[in-house]
Amino acid sequence: MSRQLVSSQAIDGTSKRTDPHISALPLTVRLALAFLGGGFIGIPWLSPELFWTAWFGWVPLLFALRHASPGTALLCGWTTGTVCFAIASHWMLDFVAHLDDYSTFATVLLSLGFWLYAGLSLGLACLLFHWLTRRLGGAELLSFPLCLVGVMAVYPLLFQTHFAEAQSSFLPALQAVDLVGAKGLDIIMLLFAALVYRILVGQRHGTALRGNLVAVAILLGWFAYGVISLSVWDTRMQDWQLRRIGLVQPNDAVSLAVPEPPKGFSRENPEEM
Repeated sequence: MSRQLVSSQAIDGTSKRTDPHISALPLTVRLALAFLGGGFIGIPWLSPELFWTAWFGWVPLLFALRHASPGTALLCGWTTGTVCFAIASHWMLDFVAHLDDYSTFATVLLSLGFWLYAGLSLGLACLLFHWLTRRLGGAELLSFPLCLVGVMAVYPLLFQTHFAEAQSSFLPALQAVDLVGAKGLDIIMLLFAALVYRILVGQRHGTALRGNLVAVAILLGWFAYGVISLSVWDTRMQDWQLRRIGLVQPNDAVSLAVPEPPKGFSRENPEEM
């Protein structure tokens, strides 16, 4: 009997018996949720105007991790990470192809290897989150953001990645980055998702309610600063007589010749503008 009770403990410290529909999720459903989450998190790298999907993309992953075993937590996090990085760094296919005269199969295989390696960072982060949350009896608002940001900070990636990088169209959310850096916005995004998850699973009373209110206060403070800061900068820019503009190098194929402008553009009106 004692073994059954121990094995029924959820990652948030509650018994599986109180939530049989969630606890009975098969592995295929968990992986589907993890895959969906990775897609939502990665979408803004393709379409910046869909920045909001990354704020909610972590919620399916959190449901996939609910009542999961350590191995399942690792696999679900790895799935989310691989899908996310495959979308965010889809250009890896061109990058590998330009390194050498690789075949299409070799290019895809090497790119997949990079995405799997990068995605493992989220798998390890979810494994740490699973371990830590079981010992804290919950506390997703604290453990989820810190585990993911912490592991990604030390994980040896070829290209350092911040989820905040895909928020270029969400100007109010970006402003406080000047105070705490991109990792600060990463934490805010993860905190928001953890808060939504807690509300959806019914953690809205007693100690959980107090934690939720603190999270809401932090989010409101972040966005209040963003709105005020953005307004101040807009006012300042009206008085600028000179505005410096930087151009981003285009992702053209390697060539000794100067490439022709893409269709619809010219030398005076380049695509980078």
